[in-house]
Amino acid sequence: MDAEGDIATAHEAVGTLATTASQRTGLKIRIPAWAKIPTQVTTLEIELMDSVGGLKSRNRIFGEPPTIEELLDPVEEREVGDHDYEFPGGDNEIVEEVRRQMAIERGDIMEVDSDSEDGDEDENATPEYTFTQVFTLCQQLEDACLQFDELKLSFDLSKRLRAFRACVRREKFAEQSR
Repeated sequence: MDAEGDIATAHEAVGTLATTASQRTGLKIRIPAWAKIPTQVTTLEIELMDSVGGLKSRNRIFGEPPTIEELLDPVEEREVGDHDYEFPGGDNEIVEEVRRQMAIERGDIMEVDSDSEDGDEDENATPEYTFTQVFTLCQQLEDACLQFDELKLSFDLSKRLRAFRACVRREKFAEQSR
C-alpha cells in the first residue's frame, strides 16, 4: 500500500486496519520504519557542511564550527516567551491585530504606554498627538459637555473646544497643502 503524501488514502487505510484489528485477536500490525534519509537531504547536508568547512579554512569562522543540527535548528529560534507577533488564536487573532494597528495609524485608537522604556516616568513630558487625535479628543470633550449642559462652565468649554477644533482643522489643511 503506497499512501505516502496522500492523507485521505492513508486515513482510509488506517481506518481499515483499525477495523480489522479490532475484530481479530492475535493480529500484529507491522509498520516499516524509514529505511534511510532521502538522498537529497543527505546531499544538501554534505554541501552545507562543506561550505562551513570552506569558511573555517578561510578563517571566516572563529572557534569550533557549528554542527549541522546547530545550523538547521538554532537555539535562538527555540526561545520561548512572549512575542508581539505570536498569535495562538490563529487567523482571527491576526486579523484583529491588523485591524487594531490600522485603527491606531488612522487615529481612531490612541495607544497609551503606562511606563517609559527605561522604567522612569517623566511626569513633565508632553505627549505628542496627531491632528486626527486632537480633533477626536475635542469632539469627545464637546460631547461630554453636552451631557452636562446644565452647568454654565460646560457651555463655555464646549464653545472654546469648537474654536480650538477649528484651529486644528485649519492647521491640518495648511500642513497638507505645503
